[in-house]
Amino acid sequence: MVWLADMYRRSPLPGSDRPRARRRRDRAAAPPDRRGARCRDRLRDLLVALWLIPAPAAAQAILDVELTYRVDVRTVDTPGIADDDIRAVSRLDGLREDGAVSPFVLVQRAAADRERIDRLLRAYGYYAATIGMTAAGVSLDGRDAADRLAAAAADAPADAAVTVTIAVDPGPLYRVTVLDILDSRIGSRALTVAVDRDALGLAVGDPARSAAVRDARTRLVGQMRAQGHPFAAVPILDAVVDHDRRALELIYVIEPGPAARFGPIRYVGLDTVDPALLDGRRPFAVDDPFRPADLAAWREALAALGLFASVRIVEADSLDDRGRLPLTVEITERPLRVIGAQAGWATDLGAEAEVFWRHRNLVGRGEAVHVRGLLGRIGEADVEALDYRLDGTVDLPDIGRPYQTLTLAGSLLRESPDAFTRRAVEAGATLARPLWPDWTGRVGGVFETSEVDIGDAETFTLFGLPLGLSYDDRDDPLDPTTGVRLDLDTTPFLSVLGATGAFTVFGAGVSSYWAPAGTDGPVLAGRARLGSIWGAGLGDVPSHRRLFAGGGGSVRGFAFQAAGPREADGDPAGGLSAVELSVELRQRLSERIGLVGFVDAGTVYQDPIPDPNAEPMRVGAGIGVRYFTPVGPLRVDLAAPLNPEREDDAFQIYLSIGQAF
Repeated sequence: MVWLADMYRRSPLPGSDRPRARRRRDRAAAPPDRRGARCRDRLRDLLVALWLIPAPAAAQAILDVELTYRVDVRTVDTPGIADDDIRAVSRLDGLREDGAVSPFVLVQRAAADRERIDRLLRAYGYYAATIGMTAAGVSLDGRDAADRLAAAAADAPADAAVTVTIAVDPGPLYRVTVLDILDSRIGSRALTVAVDRDALGLAVGDPARSAAVRDARTRLVGQMRAQGHPFAAVPILDAVVDHDRRALELIYVIEPGPAARFGPIRYVGLDTVDPALLDGRRPFAVDDPFRPADLAAWREALAALGLFASVRIVEADSLDDRGRLPLTVEITERPLRVIGAQAGWATDLGAEAEVFWRHRNLVGRGEAVHVRGLLGRIGEADVEALDYRLDGTVDLPDIGRPYQTLTLAGSLLRESPDAFTRRAVEAGATLARPLWPDWTGRVGGVFETSEVDIGDAETFTLFGLPLGLSYDDRDDPLDPTTGVRLDLDTTPFLSVLGATGAFTVFGAGVSSYWAPAGTDGPVLAGRARLGSIWGAGLGDVPSHRRLFAGGGGSVRGFAFQAAGPREADGDPAGGLSAVELSVELRQRLSERIGLVGFVDAGTVYQDPIPDPNAEPMRVGAGIGVRYFTPVGPLRVDLAAPLNPEREDDAFQIYLSIGQAF
């Protein structure tokens, strides 16, 4: 880590109250740019080499010695710094696997290490460190270090590795004793913009760490930009180290620049997307006061459309003649069409395969068309027993108002779980829109006509009015580690053929994720679901609309729909209420591989209100493996029922895409 304070002006600003150093002080090193840093490193190595070069005869003797070595780091116990941190910046440690080197090269590497380690310690607030380096008991400091090391190596066995010891004593921790903010336009502490010092993350008395100093500078710029100054800068950061007082004195000199308003907008890279769609999601108008938060919100809104591989909003280098800031939006569109396939397998349902075709932007306003074909129960001896499903959906974004999406859907299907066999045609429309941050509301209408066979075939025609409310603040929908998802749904159904009268299905589900040690540590995930049907008896509700539990997305260890009461023939009976609970402990072992341990519980009841005394909870447990891909984790779960019934198998295996919840 490099100390990043810089100094562009060493004399006090006119009219400033800059503190004067009365004791021995150092100025913090200027932050090198990468190219400049490499040039300086090479120049330093050259100077070190010239300083260390001995007389020609002695040089040849040194070059004739070849040393292999190992590195031993010894650091005085210091909060925030470990031996591994020292090794991470050490050229001695990083290059030791390259093979044997001459004493001269070893000494040169030690000199470079001493500077790197000192910069690391300064970054943590330690400015009076003692860094000692020895090899084979010989100090690696001084012009004759290579000579002395060569002489010591001559007495050692030829194949013995030399131990290089890096002894680091960081010394006392330095703290910030002065933190001044001056305005470059008036040269005093009387600022022309508001500065919230409490939000800088740095205050008098804090450890003099470079990251905090650098971050405070960034936050100062952010505060000025948030007040409408797009060209705000902190061009001068004067950092003075006072060794006698173990102190760091800081002066930030700010330049707010002119206040601005949003100016004309130009799009670059648009090919098939109508610019009006982008304008409709813009949270500001031309001539509104400049606010970086508006730009960030707009960029996020455009990315959420799913039409673009990248979105970059570039601010102009200067204001126009009306004091406005022109913007250029650089867009890279994603491919319009996508063709894909996926497959899954479970011991209870067999194999299934899916192919899909998607068009992201049918006529230029982000209309997404998705057609999917699925074939299930592959491997059944009777071809007529195969399940199939053909789905089509059209998403129409920003219908009537920004962020409001109308989804039209239709399906042709056949499904044959143990409880029933069903052939159906379904159609529906759903209007969804955000209500508050992280909250989404839904309203729609559905129609279905189904032929359901539970021994005798019966036809049902239903109309439904689904209503829903969701909350979702998860960090990653595909593989969440923190956050909560809540879903509340209700769908009143009116039967015009088949089942008697009307009934209403209620559902509530919540999932929560907790990573106590961060995203690289274990993740504890929990889920609870509750469902209930009111308005009709069990016999009046079509079999496919009853509630069931069991399977890879429900209670693992039990077959699909098998966790609950059964008919006399052993088939699942379904119910009017259902409860499901799940707990998972997820741990990544590497970038690609993870392990999961889980316990699921659930069952269904034949009354609208769950009665724990009427039906025991079915419990399953197991382990799983996750293989992480860019499109989500591949999931393999092995689960066994802990309280099986006579019809239940000893275990179930599930192979699919995505986490269980």
